[in-house]
Amino acid sequence: MARSDRVPAARAALGVALALFLAGPVAAARAEPCLPGEARAVALTTQERGEDAPLIATHDATIRADTRVGQSISLPPDVRVTSQNAGAVALIVPSTTNVAVTVSWQHQRDDDTQCSATQTTALPVKPAHPVRALPLRRPSRQDLTGHRSLIVIPSEKDPNLDPLEVSIRATAGGKRTPASTKPREMVVPMRTVDQIEYEKKLPVNPGARLLCRFFLLTCDRLVTTALSRIGLDPGTLKPDLDGARFRLARTQPLLEAARYGIEITVNGSGRAYGGERGLEQHGYDLQVRQSGRLVARLRRAQRCRSAVGRGPTCRTVRQTTSLG
Repeated sequence: MARSDRVPAARAALGVALALFLAGPVAAARAEPCLPGEARAVALTTQERGEDAPLIATHDATIRADTRVGQSISLPPDVRVTSQNAGAVALIVPSTTNVAVTVSWQHQRDDDTQCSATQTTALPVKPAHPVRALPLRRPSRQDLTGHRSLIVIPSEKDPNLDPLEVSIRATAGGKRTPASTKPREMVVPMRTVDQIEYEKKLPVNPGARLLCRFFLLTCDRLVTTALSRIGLDPGTLKPDLDGARFRLARTQPLLEAARYGIEITVNGSGRAYGGERGLEQHGYDLQVRQSGRLVARLRRAQRCRSAVGRGPTCRTVRQTTSLG
C-alpha cells in the first residue's frame, strides 16, 4: 500500500478512537431514571423586574428553580427565551393559559449512586389587557391647521406589552387613501428587552431636513410624528398624559421602548418642517395595531388654503375614526 493511501486510513482510525474516547465519560455519566417519588420535587418561582410576581402574557419574566446537580430547564419550542442558565430562564410569556416548564437533574441516592429525574410543571399565565387609544384634545383653532393627535396608552393593570405597529398611507388627492398605496411603517417596542443598540447614532439636534430623513413617518405636505410617553403621573401612578415625550426615530424603530404608550400627531398644514406652501388637498389613513388587533384607525381627507401673511387653514372633507 502506498504511503498516500495509508495516511487517510490512519486519520480515519484516529478520528474513531477520539470519538469513542470523548463519548466514554458522557455515556458513563448517564444515570438510570429515578423511581417514582424517589427524588424530591423542584420548587419553581416566577419573577418580573426582580420581584416575585405571577406570569402575565406578553411580559418579560424569569422562572427560577432551586439548584440541583446537573440541572437544566427547558420550555416549549414556541416560547421565546431571552437568556438562560442552569438555575433560571428569562422569557417572553406567551398568550396561553399556562407554560409547561421541564426541569431535569441528577439525584444523589443514599448509596452514592445517581439517578436522572425530570419534572414538568404547568405554570398558570394571567391574560394581558389590551392598550387603548384616545384622541388628544386640542384648542379649536388647531383644527383649522389640520392637526390631529391621538395617544395609545397601556392598561393600568396587566397591560399587553407586545410591540405597537404604526402605519400611515398618504395621498396628494383630497380623497380617501386607497388600500393599494404603499404605507410608511414603524414598530415601537413596549418591552425594554426588545430594544436594539444600533451601530449608527442619530443626530442630537436635527434640523428640518434631518427630521424628515431620520425621524418623521411622513414629511413635506403631511407631517407625521411619533412620540413615546415618559413616566407616570406621581399623584395617580397612571400614564402621564401631559408629561415629557421622546421623539421616536422611523429609521431606528426599536431604539426606544415606549413602556407608557405613544403619541402620534399628524400635521396637515405641512409647514412645520419646511413643507410647501399653497397645498390644496391631501388624504391619509393612519393605523395602529398590537398583537394583530386594530387599536386605532384615523382616515381623513382635507382641503387646505394658504394666505399671504398667515398660515394655511384646512377643512376636513371626509373622516372616519375608530379607537379601540
